[in-house]
Amino acid sequence: MPKRGDCLFPHFNIRLKGFVFCDFLEKEKIEKRFIEFDKKKLLKLISHNKIRGYKMNLSEIMNSRFEATPIPSLTGDAGKDVESIIQWLLEFSLLKDFVYRNPDREKGKEFSDAVAIYDDIIIIIQIKTQKSSRNPIGWAEKNLQKAIKQLNGSFRMLSEGIVTEFKNEVLGTKIKIDLAKHKCIYGVIILAQSSQPYNPLNFISQSNWPKIPFNIFSLNDFEITCRRMTTAGDLIVYIELRWDAKDEIKILINDEENNMLKIAPLLPQLLRNSSFRKLELSKQENTIKIYSKKLKEEIMLDPDFKYSLLVDDIISRAHDIDISVFGDSEDVKNSAHKIAICLGYLTRERRIRIGKKILEFAIKAKDGRVHKFVHLQKPIKQIYLYIFGLIDQKDLGEYLKALCAAAQVKYGYNKVLGILTEPIGNGRSYSFVFLEKKHFPSSVQVPDDILKQLPDLCT
Repeated sequence: MPKRGDCLFPHFNIRLKGFVFCDFLEKEKIEKRFIEFDKKKLLKLISHNKIRGYKMNLSEIMNSRFEATPIPSLTGDAGKDVESIIQWLLEFSLLKDFVYRNPDREKGKEFSDAVAIYDDIIIIIQIKTQKSSRNPIGWAEKNLQKAIKQLNGSFRMLSEGIVTEFKNEVLGTKIKIDLAKHKCIYGVIILAQSSQPYNPLNFISQSNWPKIPFNIFSLNDFEITCRRMTTAGDLIVYIELRWDAKDEIKILINDEENNMLKIAPLLPQLLRNSSFRKLELSKQENTIKIYSKKLKEEIMLDPDFKYSLLVDDIISRAHDIDISVFGDSEDVKNSAHKIAICLGYLTRERRIRIGKKILEFAIKAKDGRVHKFVHLQKPIKQIYLYIFGLIDQKDLGEYLKALCAAAQVKYGYNKVLGILTEPIGNGRSYSFVFLEKKHFPSSVQVPDDILKQLPDLCT
């Protein structure tokens, strides 16, 4: 993990509450110490817990995980340690905002090993760890039935309203479950074991089939998945694609790289949702090309990946609320959570493009003027308005709100997220305004001088 004052981007002089970006243009690589996992800890993890054939390649996971929780400490209990690692890996894709660790159902009893909740999606995660030298296939067949029973039990508790709230222990925030809103519920079963590749669906009878769409991974499979699908938008789409692909190909345990290679040619068939069909043919082809690159890990290895971390940073800072101004109420925390959701929709390749723009405009703003750019996300009908400049603190809130309200009128979408930050310098902070409903009634004419301050979408 980066330490306070460490240099993360070797000519990019921005201090971010403990992180310094500097000398960005002089070196092409992020310093190795930020992407190398502590190998001694990894070896200790393998030997100390005696997890059979545990071969996770975590050495590439520590690619500047902004504000992530520390690498899990070991307890000596293989089951608990694997749960901690899975929860930690989930943060790599979703950030800590959307991961709920070992949530309770009642009286200290556990709902599941982890839950991920993002916008209208709930992912219930059940984990089983093989500690014995028993035949891995026999162990898997028995423990898979247990995991399915637990998964069905967790879903029943949700559907019957027994569990209506989850607490994020890391952030201290709570989220209420509303099945009218949280309509998409998926299951993930993780079998922490080493074996030859096999098809786990062969062990599940129709009478014991899970009641929700589900995926089964080994621990190694899940590490590969989280390493390649590094945003909420990417991970959730992959979970859906992997579930749909089972009807066309065999999805095998301990064979995720090959699973992804087999899924890639099926993308035109699997990406057939309504929003994809509405795209122009050239954009459909580009979407397929980009997602194929994710499946092959080419996006993670892109030298421009580092730019996307600027967006990750904004998400991770959404909870750094100035309590002296806004207080510490649940409403304020919920607002921060909504901002994180909005930005979480941005897939990795979009974050790379936007990160480049953020750097460009933060440099431009050194001229003392206010600079802006706009990003439109049509599938969710949302506008992102990025503003760079020095605005008087007492006027900042109203200024940002006025521009976001004007953006609703100019661009025709009600959802607008406005982000204001300073030029590159000795400090860094973010101010946010998120509008979901029309701020100005239709009868109000927004002044032209405000509308003219907003850039055209083509620019």
